Amino acid sequence: LDPTTILFTSNLLKIEYDTPDLHGSYQRKDKAKKQVNDWLTRRRSTIMQDEDEVKEYLVFSRSIEWRGKNEYKPVDIAFQLSPATEEEEEFIETADEKRLFVLFPTEQETKMGFLINGPYQTPPNRENIENALDNQFNDHLIKETCKLACESLPEIRDIGLLDIRCLETLPIDIDNFTDADRFRPMFDKVRKTLKTG
Repeated sequence: LDPTTILFTSNLLKIEYDTPDLHGSYQRKDKAKKQVNDWLTRRRSTIMQDEDEVKEYLVFSRSIEWRGKNEYKPVDIAFQLSPATEEEEEFIETADEKRLFVLFPTEQETKMGFLINGPYQTPPNRENIENALDNQFNDHLIKETCKLACESLPEIRDIGLLDIRCLETLPIDIDNFTDADRFRPMFDKVRKTLKTG
């Protein structure tokens, strides 16, 4: 159990835990929600632990369709925010977590500097998406996440957070993404977007 457990949940905004050794709670508070267009939304989410702020994220969501149906949960990406101090304004920093989320964390690393969530198909153990029954659907979700990552950049720019530290969270290091890598399309799409503006 960690702060990201409730980052992408729709209705579960608070978790309380009680063990022989410790007890407490995690709670998510959303603010600054914006409907960017028909398919894209943005929000700021603060994760609290026992009333103390733990992490803050800038979360973008994109509704998806698959084979003519739009009954699926959206794909999401979340950029981790470093809080403002007396010396420095807030900025986007590389996320502590690099695992893929299927509502909750899997064991699959994305090699991104931001969090990725979506209704990916997984095997029963939920460890990864490599051995899922419907990899065509998963490939479609990755393509939709590519679009979402690129669509988020103008929004990040408009709120003044698109700087070198933000760019360092993006999939721009080719050494991390071989041709066989599941998330190579993210590298290709983001690189093209940055080159063409």
